[in-house]
Amino acid sequence: MTERIIEIRNRALSADHIESLAKGKIYAVILKSFYDKTVLNSALEKIINFNGKGVLKHASEFERIGYAYSEIQTEDDREKYHDNALNNIHTIRDLFKPAPHPIDEFRLLLDKTWPNGANLLEINQQKCFVGICRFLNPNIDLLPHTDKLERNLSNSQKSSIQLESQLSANIYISMPQIGGEVEFWDIEPPDKQYYKLMAQRHYGIARTILPKPNNIYKPQQGDLLILNSRKIHAVRSVKHAPRITTSCFIGYHGKDLPLSYWS
Repeated sequence: MTERIIEIRNRALSADHIESLAKGKIYAVILKSFYDKTVLNSALEKIINFNGKGVLKHASEFERIGYAYSEIQTEDDREKYHDNALNNIHTIRDLFKPAPHPIDEFRLLLDKTWPNGANLLEINQQKCFVGICRFLNPNIDLLPHTDKLERNLSNSQKSSIQLESQLSANIYISMPQIGGEVEFWDIEPPDKQYYKLMAQRHYGIARTILPKPNNIYKPQQGDLLILNSRKIHAVRSVKHAPRITTSCFIGYHGKDLPLSYWS
């Protein structure tokens, strides 16, 4: 374990951890055994057999439950996202009942940890969805990429939402024995360079044009991993069984302002 990947237990997340992630001083914070594995295993069958799965509009090789803000390509998409945000939150929660949804547990921890609290992101007074469940199926990898909310905002929205940094939180519902490692690069390309690196791909960057990752980490079932999503990161392909996560983004608006979260 390098000093730039920090493992903690007992939900000992601190404001300093969040600040260090937002400033790019560390690659990741991992809260070991954040969520009870017995509860996850009980929910797993319902999640796998859920008949309301969809595919990401911009990357149809990935299944998901919920509707991600990164899928928005048109104003109709935007309306659909916000109209269904609260219903999608309840749908995800139902899969874990009678236990709380793991992302709800994380939202409470985040609000308690950050001095100015944390709130569900609202865009033009419309609430966002949070808690998407994503599937990385066997022999599929998640290409090196960055995540940036501003890429999916309309021009009129960009001036109303000011992010200094964006983090990603992932809770691991299931992890296969082989594969699924997270790769980290200490590279935060500006948009113009990022689109050039993407070339004609529908998302992400070819590994062949990047240097070796600066670090690699394999989470385990029940872990919570938080990373700076504006730096290039990726996930290696899995074998024999899917890698299933529930996740959200965290908006860092400044040291003296509340955090926000959404999916």
